[in-house]
Formats: sequence, C-alpha cells, structure tokens
Amino acid sequence: RPSRTSIPTIQNKLRRSEEFLTSPWTKNGGADTTLVANATLAPDNTMTADSIEVTVGGLNKGVFYDPAVHTPLALGRPGTFSVYMKGAVGGEQVQIGDANSRTDVVLTTSWVRYEAAFHRQQSTFNVIYALSPTTPLFYVWGAQIVGANWAGTYQVTTAAAVDTGNIRSLALTLRTTAT
Repeated sequence: RPSRTSIPTIQNKLRRSEEFLTSPWTKNGGADTTLVANATLAPDNTMTADSIEVTVGGLNKGVFYDPAVHTPLALGRPGTFSVYMKGAVGGEQVQIGDANSRTDVVLTTSWVRYEAAFHRQQSTFNVIYALSPTTPLFYVWGAQIVGANWAGTYQVTTAAAVDTGNIRSLALTLRTTAT
C-alpha cells in the first residue's frame, strides 16, 4: 500500500545571501552606518561574515533587501526570513524581518540563526537594523527567505536564488512478504 511523505524543497529566494555589500542588499543610515565585507569568521569557518556598525542609533539603520532590484516573494505571500548574527560584545539589540512585522533580538557573542515569519504587504522588506546607539557593531552571515512558515536548511546563493519548487510528495511502496 503506497504512502506519501512530504519532502521539503531546497529554497533560498534571496540573491547574494552572504554578500551584504552587494545589490540587492542596500545600506541604510548614511554616514551613521558602516558595512565591512568578510570582517570575521562565519559559522562555516570561512572568512565571509560581514560587519554592520551603527555609530548613531535609531530605527532604519543597517541593511535592507531591495525588492526593486529582485523580488523574492510576491505581495501578499507569507514567508520566513532568517539570518545568522552575533554581537561584537553581546547585548546588541537588532531588528529583523519585514517592514510590517519586525522581530527584535538581543545578540550574544556566538553565532545564532534568527528567524522572523512575515506576510509581505509592502515593497520594502527584509531588514537587519540596529535598534539603539548601544548597537555599535555586529556581524551578519547567511540570510535566507523561504516561501513557508519555517526557515528550512540554509542554502547559500550568489547571483541567482535557489528554488527547486514547491513541496513535493514522494510515493513509497512498502511490501510485506509472508513466509
């Protein structure tokens, strides 16, 4: 008798998932925000994690993913944004997520993958912003968006997003042999 098992797709709808100084990522905050590429070791032990330094706090300073360059999800679609982050000293306050539904996180000095579920309602979305002047320096690596309510396994991207399709079903046949 056949049974069906769902297999999640491999998906990261963002481009440049480890390159926060490269379009479609955009720095926000003018001279108050400094980004440095390849500033520290990433969770995979490569020198690919970027730093974000905000010298004067306030909302909307950091980086955002510009949907005018590449739109990973259509308006009205749910998704989950995730990114690995760590603080330079710990205690840094950062906001991630969609422009309408941001999640506040407090960083430690260890790499942690933070997630924020959202329902895309505006043109600007998927932000990594410092919350206050107490957030002078933090590190980011491995951003991802999936079109689901779970983050899934991280998948690196470069010039193109990765999407093997919707969740598929795999039919398995089990046989019992009577002796």
